[in-house]
Amino acid sequence: MAITMEEGVFELCKNAMEKDKGFLRANPGVPAGEMNEEIFSRYRLYRLQETVRYAYEKSRFYRRKMEEGGIRPEDIKSLEDLKRLPLTEPSDLAAKSYQFLCISQGAVEKPVTYVSSGTVGPSKHLFFSPADVEAVIEFIRVGMKVISEPGEVLQILMPSGSVRGQAELVTEAAARMGVRAITTGIFCSSEEQIEATRNHKCTVWFGSTHMIYRITKEMERKYDLRSLGVRTMFLTIGYLSDTMRSYIENAWNCRVINHYGLTEAGFGMAIECAEEPVYHYNEFGIIAEVINKETGEPAADGEEGELVFTTLGREAMPLIRYRSHDIARMWRAPAACGCCLGSISPVKRRREACVTLANGSEIYPSLFDDTVYAFPQIVDYDVFHKKEEDKERVRFAVEPVEGLTAEETLRLKEELSKPLSVQPAFAQGADLEIVVLEAGALRQGAVFKKLIRPISEAKE
Repeated sequence: MAITMEEGVFELCKNAMEKDKGFLRANPGVPAGEMNEEIFSRYRLYRLQETVRYAYEKSRFYRRKMEEGGIRPEDIKSLEDLKRLPLTEPSDLAAKSYQFLCISQGAVEKPVTYVSSGTVGPSKHLFFSPADVEAVIEFIRVGMKVISEPGEVLQILMPSGSVRGQAELVTEAAARMGVRAITTGIFCSSEEQIEATRNHKCTVWFGSTHMIYRITKEMERKYDLRSLGVRTMFLTIGYLSDTMRSYIENAWNCRVINHYGLTEAGFGMAIECAEEPVYHYNEFGIIAEVINKETGEPAADGEEGELVFTTLGREAMPLIRYRSHDIARMWRAPAACGCCLGSISPVKRRREACVTLANGSEIYPSLFDDTVYAFPQIVDYDVFHKKEEDKERVRFAVEPVEGLTAEETLRLKEELSKPLSVQPAFAQGADLEIVVLEAGALRQGAVFKKLIRPISEAKE
């Protein structure tokens, strides 16, 4: 039987707390084997204090940052005191990765070098100890218990890696709860993905939003997708618009659950609530905040801003108040599902994906998702921008389904221009250009998140 996110997070907390002799010595009145909101909050504060102390003692980067800010570990007496600590920039991680490291390189089990999909700039280096990898697997296990049940078959449409990649971590976590997993990866054709589902009788798919949307578009005329027996689509990486959700649910006759995560946060972080379109996140392993993206000051409860997170208990490379560049809202009001965990709104954009036009309009790819994906002839699209002296152009490069005639292509351009042209960006002066590409032109492989790029990079 599936569990709630709160039950899963409390399970992680209880398992760790029972082995934490330091906490139990400092808190002799905590009832053995019990877990509730008050105990959870107390242990979470303890983990924060220990994380800050550990980073101060072991990380050259954080010791210097705290000394520059006049902060010492003993100053953290409540969760609110976290806001006294300095913010960590992604550029810090890119330029000074080895200064974050708290253990020897020989003790690292999983090194990760990457440029975040959807971002630009130099590579970042992340390091995970064996204990860190175990914590990642355990949270994925809890996440699997939220979305699936023992005996199901999970199809993983995610990258594999030579050093316990994402697919391998998910496979191990699934096995711990009695779910068999097969990995088809990101480079199989849409038809091969469907055939794998038929052959292995897969009941859950786990993969990127746009990849699964593409597979559905390409295969819905060739297969009866509803007959395949997929009960749950667990989507990650990329914004899931209402239009896309409804389309996937109807095409497969399944439920769709969204996931939010970052590599820096340990891959998994938050899972969509069963009762409303918000995320509940791993509050045992992470403390999330929202700040004003310009000033860095804490945002009010429910106010939009930039997500910032602090990892708890990480051994190799703790991150304190790390700026994600993702824009969202957070609040502590009771959730519709009744759990005590905070809520995070869907992340519709990140700072690098936004472009401010001369007329003051801010545009970003997901702003147009519901409009563009409302057209059943469209599989995917990219957005490009060019600012010139006398005008500003925004180009939509649209990929259609196979078999569109020249007449249907022309009609698609005309029909799509109608809802797009009334968007503030175009109604107030920016030139709108729509180009219909060949079918398959935007098939992307390992790149999942969209950016608004210069027109010079556009495919013709």
